[in-house]
Amino acid sequence: MIRRWVVAVLLVLAVPFVTLLTMSLTARKPANVGRPTAKLAPCPSANNCVCSQDEGASHVDPYPMGPNAERAWFTLREMLRKGERIRLVVDAPNYLHLEHRSAVFGFVDDLEFVRDDSAGVIHVRAAARSGKYDLGANRRLIDRIRESLAKLLKSP
Repeated sequence: MIRRWVVAVLLVLAVPFVTLLTMSLTARKPANVGRPTAKLAPCPSANNCVCSQDEGASHVDPYPMGPNAERAWFTLREMLRKGERIRLVVDAPNYLHLEHRSAVFGFVDDLEFVRDDSAGVIHVRAAARSGKYDLGANRRLIDRIRESLAKLLKSP
């Protein structure tokens, strides 16, 4: 009796785990990501994506470059390049595409950054490759990067 109960509990716990792991392993990069351009792709859903060039629920503020645009861009690029669970995919003069993996299941989020010298900002986009919801993970990631960049730019 106890053995059946243990097996049933293990099955109930294993199904979501296997489903999440399968989603993580089968997610593919969207076709509209990783192309150096001044206009980032719009978010397909505000539930798992944020973009500074969108309006509405998926909008997030761009990063200000401050008085030294070259330093801001270089600092961002180097900070991200050295980031934990981050892989630099495209490093163009005014565009960055990175892949960020979550700690637990290894879900991949696509991060894009576009330098806009005329507006004095760096536009950002972060989108989950799989799943309909990210529980605000991409917004928090973009905010953490913003805070780290601001601290680095304040230091001499």
